[in-house]
Amino acid sequence: MADLNGIVAWGFKTSLWAYTGTKDWSATYAGATMSTIDFVQKDFPPTFISGGNGDGLTWLQSVPYSNRLKDAGVPVTELFWPADHQPELPHEYQFHLNFAEAREARDKLLDFLSTNAARKP
Repeated sequence: MADLNGIVAWGFKTSLWAYTGTKDWSATYAGATMSTIDFVQKDFPPTFISGGNGDGLTWLQSVPYSNRLKDAGVPVTELFWPADHQPELPHEYQFHLNFAEAREARDKLLDFLSTNAARKP
């Protein structure tokens, strides 16, 4: 997260301060256990994960998390866009339904859910 800067870094740090109650959130137990990336196990459920190419969190969190899941043998359906994709897709691009990419993400998510929602552990 040290690579984040500008308004994104401010928002991230402020949010985690609010969640944990301390500005030094990364030094707390809550900060250390907030992300599931270090706790991935092979019995995690099938996962759909997507991120916009214009969202720094895609490259810092979503892609590494997807890779960790796949390395553990978890079935992953991912939808990431190349760094040079135009238009640049922002954080939560999936909610911008005026983008064709958002509609594609919606359709892929619905396909994923129709395939995986009925699965039993």
